[in-house]
Amino acid sequence: MVEGSIVVQDRSTQIFRTPKRDFTYAELRERVRVVEPGIVYFLELPGGRVENFQATLEIVEELAAPFDRYVVILDLAEASRPSPAVVEAVLDAGKRLGIQWCVVQSSSRLMKAVVQFVTRRTQSPYSLHDSVEEAVSAARAVLAAAH
Repeated sequence: MVEGSIVVQDRSTQIFRTPKRDFTYAELRERVRVVEPGIVYFLELPGGRVENFQATLEIVEELAAPFDRYVVILDLAEASRPSPAVVEAVLDAGKRLGIQWCVVQSSSRLMKAVVQFVTRRTQSPYSLHDSVEEAVSAARAVLAAAH
């Protein structure tokens, strides 16, 4: 489908592959939600595939559209080592989506090392958290400070 000069992909029948199982687009959408106005949460799929990450970001953008300012909560609870393309997509997304990203760390040591590597490379505002509740609290404070 084409809207203006932007090509919009119909993802409704797309399957998102991961090492554990395949996800439908509807299942991917269920992993992204508005926690409250200005706070958009998403649970990263395992497998570190850029196609999955980009599709998830499209949903984040769609849900965040009504807000002048918003914070993105990225939950890495199920994430696994990302491909280099995903790392670059994360760095790019951090520059253009939201006023800050609140990252919920995985319990995996490998993923914690990956997060440290990525966060050293970013120049975008972010914070690291041990729980979703902690990330939501931080997101509220960021939004309050931005107004």
